Amino acid sequence: MEANVLAALREEHRISMAKIRRMVECAKEHLGVTRPLLLDLKTGLGDVFIKDPEGLLSLTRSGQLALEEILERYLARVDRDVWGRPLRFHPPVAGQIRSDRIVLDPEVAFGAPTVKGIRTRIIALRYDSGETPEFLAEDYGLSVEDVKEAVVFEGRAA
Repeated sequence: MEANVLAALREEHRISMAKIRRMVECAKEHLGVTRPLLLDLKTGLGDVFIKDPEGLLSLTRSGQLALEEILERYLARVDRDVWGRPLRFHPPVAGQIRSDRIVLDPEVAFGAPTVKGIRTRIIALRYDSGETPEFLAEDYGLSVEDVKEAVVFEGRAA
């Protein structure tokens, strides 16, 4: 199991062997465990974390406590596959931490921001030309809220 975790850290998360060695030593020192690669590790932003009574402990940054709430918000924007690789990104829009409407997916529109497969830029350009959100929603088969969020995402006022 440790070899599997080590392979995942090296291959999928691109963490160097030197960084992993430091991480293992940090976990042994801070947590008093002999086999830290068997713990429930969390990865994100190039770091490896573990849940600690005080919060989220960064093992790759010599035991610094991460701002768990902030980190979780950023990580929640990314949809991942069963191996933890990123699939899609949901950007923040109008004060939302994660948009449920806007998505950047490399499999759709070459990764451009879309709403249900329609590029947000196209929606915003048509809105700028004077078309109403109601007309655009009907034309694309979207909700008015979908159209308004696309327009706001593109920096226009809806």
